[in-house]
Amino acid sequence: MKLNYQIILQELGETIVAVIKDNETQQVVHAYKMNETGAFIINQINAGLDETTIVKRMSEEFAVSSDLAEQEVHEFIDMLKNKGIIAGE
Repeated sequence: MKLNYQIILQELGETIVAVIKDNETQQVVHAYKMNETGAFIINQINAGLDETTIVKRMSEEFAVSSDLAEQEVHEFIDMLKNKGIIAGE
């Protein structure tokens, strides 16, 4: 997966915010509030992991079935692609 922007996670109390910055200018493009699952996926993407590895790690981390993890990760990554945050393949 190729990130089109830099994604920085910030915790504000109990809220997690993903701050999306332009790679060149470092200006904030957008910010999104997200849950722990979304933050986990973002961290895995930032670490350079592929979708298959993220699914495996999510299944282990949250003790959910591989099928559920695959669905959640795929939907989240599709949403990031639709918003232009990561490049489509």
